[in-house]
Amino acid sequence: MAKQQFYIPICVDNLAQFFAFGFITPASVFPIGHYIPDELSRHSNVIPLHRKPTTKSKIPAHGVKASRKEDAYAKSAIVVVTLDGVTPEPSESSTWLYLENILPTYCISEIIFEDQSAHEHFDYLTRTTGRVSDELLNRVKFKKGGFDKLLQSEDPSELVGVEGVLETNIDERPLGFEQNLLYKMSGYGAALALTYVMAKNGKVANDAFKVLSNVGANESDFASPLAIKVTKQYLFRDFEEDSLKYRIQDEFFDLLIKCGSNEKVLDKLIPFFDLDLGDPKATKFLRGLKTRLSDILKGKVESTKSEQMEVFRRVDRVSQFIDQIVTMFSLLDETEKLFTQPIHTISGEGYVNIAMAYGMRDKFYEVPKSVRQIEGLECFVIERMYEYFLTITNQTSEKVKQEFSLVPTLVDILDDSQTPQLKNVLSYKFDLVSKNLKQIVSVGEHTYVPEHPEKLIKILPSNESEFEAKMIAQRAFEDVDFNFILKLYEEEKALTKARMKLVNQLNKL
Repeated sequence: MAKQQFYIPICVDNLAQFFAFGFITPASVFPIGHYIPDELSRHSNVIPLHRKPTTKSKIPAHGVKASRKEDAYAKSAIVVVTLDGVTPEPSESSTWLYLENILPTYCISEIIFEDQSAHEHFDYLTRTTGRVSDELLNRVKFKKGGFDKLLQSEDPSELVGVEGVLETNIDERPLGFEQNLLYKMSGYGAALALTYVMAKNGKVANDAFKVLSNVGANESDFASPLAIKVTKQYLFRDFEEDSLKYRIQDEFFDLLIKCGSNEKVLDKLIPFFDLDLGDPKATKFLRGLKTRLSDILKGKVESTKSEQMEVFRRVDRVSQFIDQIVTMFSLLDETEKLFTQPIHTISGEGYVNIAMAYGMRDKFYEVPKSVRQIEGLECFVIERMYEYFLTITNQTSEKVKQEFSLVPTLVDILDDSQTPQLKNVLSYKFDLVSKNLKQIVSVGEHTYVPEHPEKLIKILPSNESEFEAKMIAQRAFEDVDFNFILKLYEEEKALTKARMKLVNQLNKL
């Protein structure tokens, strides 16, 4: 099926929020705060799409007028989306089409702004104060002229109230999914993004990132950290099935998912601690956890953060996982502090557990900008989120073309034989050299180092605890510059490929 382009007028404030979320959604399930009335509000359960405007058929201006009626200073833009493998449905009026779905923001190919001010406002909301990656924004072609030519001309003196605008030409359809699914999807995306960062800590975390990247259950889940297992159970399980067995973890994750950006997660969890699950052991555990949490917050616990987290070296049960996460929330509530204040008694698996829980709490639109700016990660995560959405709504995952490849982790780079020089430098930088076999060769009065000294070092295997301990001590983004490492990785791979090509050509002489 050939790619098709469609046009959507959207209020710039809403558009910036869509970029933060990673998707254009129907207005009725807009997941981030207040939705300013615009074209999507007129058909609130679907995404309205217009064909390319012509001199005879242009885009109605009702949505743009509704935005201005709501806020005289509101700015609008016309978004051009390129669809591949997705067929919009014709509306009853046949003047527009619609999608009963969501659209990843990487489908946006062009944005035509109302004026220069609209573009500046969008940049401020996405680049300056927002968390959207430059990579995603740079995929879009921005235009500042031609906006009015795409809209139907109307008498500027005509006054239409918001209610009148929104009641015009409505072709209402029932919504095909619940808003809570979008929060779950966003929680999954955030957990995946944070787990990528934690993958620097060794094989366990690295494998966990790969497992989480595969939407749905698979055999490798059974060898994953507990947090991966219980999170995927929560995300993919039919909730009508065996609900009592999973109730404690479901209640815990539900509260994390429902935690808003301005809410304190520990306050949100108070109802969880007071649950009566009909099981005396579970009730005792929850009440005890509540008491200990209160003691931590009141400063009654004298042990250090490291000492408090030491007890979670092994987490084999759901109760231990919940205990670990609640304790961590009480010690370091801000996600970014996970990167700047590493706790050496937390294992690589422990940091995976924490990444899962913090991601479910934050959702993708609250993931730190430093994480979303990792080259290749944002688009990859959005694509995986989209596949999750399609899977849960029983739509074919063939709609996901998997355009964005898995982003190489630090462990992947250290294991890649194509980049020996980068491996050598990183091994010394992070103190991962377990044995230095580099030899100085003397010939007469001359001393030299072999041509490829990087082949003469032995680095710590990523599955060893010593590797894990050293990498946990390395602060993400401060000590580990992911983008610079990824850049050098691609450059050395290209150099290796070019060298091999040259050798092949020389061999033909």
